[in-house]
Amino acid sequence: MMRQLLLALSCLFALTLSGQEIKVNNGLEGYWSGALIRSGNSAQSITVEFYMEQDTLRAASNIPDWAYYPPQVSVVNQEGRVVKFDTYYGEVTLVQDSAYAEMVGECRFAQVHLKKGLRPPRRKLEKQDLVFDFGDIQSSPEALDALWVRRNRYDPPESLKAFKGPFLSILGGSDFVVPYRENSARFQRLFNEVGKTNYRISILPSASHGMEHGHAARDLGFEENIGRWNTYFKFDRVAPGALDEIVAFLSDYGVIE
Repeated sequence: MMRQLLLALSCLFALTLSGQEIKVNNGLEGYWSGALIRSGNSAQSITVEFYMEQDTLRAASNIPDWAYYPPQVSVVNQEGRVVKFDTYYGEVTLVQDSAYAEMVGECRFAQVHLKKGLRPPRRKLEKQDLVFDFGDIQSSPEALDALWVRRNRYDPPESLKAFKGPFLSILGGSDFVVPYRENSARFQRLFNEVGKTNYRISILPSASHGMEHGHAARDLGFEENIGRWNTYFKFDRVAPGALDEIVAFLSDYGVIE
């Protein structure tokens, strides 16, 4: 459902603009707050903070529970007038020479209502404060074919196709961060393009993002010899099969005996 939501929400938010003029300057330009409202009246708050970077107005946004991880969005200054950024659920366009005070819009599964106001007291947001740059987050169904594992604008296909050594990919069937279907299919297509055969793709159905099981209570049933139910609590551990796949792969390619 979440993936369908991400694919479906691709629309342009309309803006309500006032007639006053503003000027873009260094530092934080504005502070926005409001709500993204999904179907079923389940509201999610969103805040947007603007800052300047090399004459480009940018924004950092945190939208919890709407994606596999909180996205950080970039605002691109186009031709010195129009600022556009993508929240991963629809694009928002701002005109710099107008004093915008409110943004409203609607997508298939959500509505947005943001108002400009004073930001809470805090120190100035500097570029080095932003640890990650999610500028490569895809915003259209066509672009979602890219590997989900890429970050910080690094595009791995050419490097993968040029890699001559043995390649092992272990994907988790319960991994909601790196979907195994998309990634395994992408690996195979890339390697088939260059005729690579020394690779192996293994999917572990019970593995999640860290190849571990979550904490859980296990019930082994009633044991008559002790007259009680045999239960215990299982802590996180490596998913069965992960180490076996690694050892078998290294052995098959002569790395270990």
